[in-house]
Amino acid sequence: MHLTAQEIAGLRQDFERGLLAAIIDEQRTSGVAAMARVAQAFSIEEQADSTWHLLGRWLDAVHKGDAVLTAESFVLLRDAGRYLKTLDQQRVGAEQVALPVLDPLRTALTGLLVELDVEAPAESERWDRLLDHLDQTSEVADLRSGFQQVYDYGAELGWADVMEICGSQTNLLDRLLDGTLTIDVHHYQVLTDAKLLLRDLGAPQAKDGASRPSQIDDLWYERVIERADVLASGGEFDLATDDGPQTMEATAQLTAVLDILPGLLDGVRQEVASGPSDSSLDHSLETLSQAVQALQQKLPD
Repeated sequence: MHLTAQEIAGLRQDFERGLLAAIIDEQRTSGVAAMARVAQAFSIEEQADSTWHLLGRWLDAVHKGDAVLTAESFVLLRDAGRYLKTLDQQRVGAEQVALPVLDPLRTALTGLLVELDVEAPAESERWDRLLDHLDQTSEVADLRSGFQQVYDYGAELGWADVMEICGSQTNLLDRLLDGTLTIDVHHYQVLTDAKLLLRDLGAPQAKDGASRPSQIDDLWYERVIERADVLASGGEFDLATDDGPQTMEATAQLTAVLDILPGLLDGVRQEVASGPSDSSLDHSLETLSQAVQALQQKLPD
């Protein structure tokens, strides 16, 4: 099989529309399915890079509910979209445009798929039940019990990240239970962040042993563990300057949208050009295009 330039252009557009749908659709199913179809089309191309096969497998897992989209996921999807954009540009540009290297994307996808395959179904279901129970609790005593159960599960597996996260939260909750502290919005913020971080962890593999690397980056460590320790000792932090997970994911989503909008706008312009002239619509499209460029300059790479 060999994809024509026209087929590549169509697949690029399908991927970009799918990514946009995944960002703005609460269920995200239609957009994920569309991107998976594009990945499948490229995976069977002659001399296809294995990245597309990996991307297709991971998107299928997201579609089935076995994996979730995070801020990091949207960065990966944006990278895949940029590759398709460059590939499409090669068919129209006079100069040969260098394609982005797929190695980092392939490495990241391999890691995500390894995380999906490490747990036996029974253990995976137990982990999910523990986190579901924790998510449904809000009373201090129930939260203390919930985090302790998750800690015990982590101890069974020698899962240091889980033990450190839950240990910091149970220490804070002990101070709240014995009346040393009175619960407020800061405590709830840290406890909520701890729940989110636990959801983001990939289960350990038995072969990792004691050398298993931590999955907690510096930002999450500060938000969940250091802040819990500060609060437990009677300190506080400023919520007004907080840049939380929701903000990070929103930034990643916005960056992805801005990346794909120019291509979608070009498609609309071509459709408009084939119909009756409308100067006001042309002006609106140009204004939107300029706004996209301005926003892109303000966002981190």
